[in-house]
Amino acid sequence: MQADGYNARLRHALVAEVTTNLAAANDPACQLIEVSTPEGRASGLTQNSIVGCLFLATIAESRLAAPIGRLSAALMQQLAQCLKSALGLA
Repeated sequence: MQADGYNARLRHALVAEVTTNLAAANDPACQLIEVSTPEGRASGLTQNSIVGCLFLATIAESRLAAPIGRLSAALMQQLAQCLKSALGLA
């Protein structure tokens, strides 16, 4: 969730939950990633998923596994709106 510049110099990362439980698909603080869409396929995710901005966590870099996907610039813009909703900034 944090900017690439911070990723390069900090030994911790701000992460968001990714889940295949789609119950919160309509929540403004959650971004639905549908693997049937071109952007969803490009993400590398294998199942429809939600990126939730409600439960952010700071994790030591040493505890992070390999990335499970990568979001396009357009999906990152939408995710930014979800983050604003979660933090009450929208």
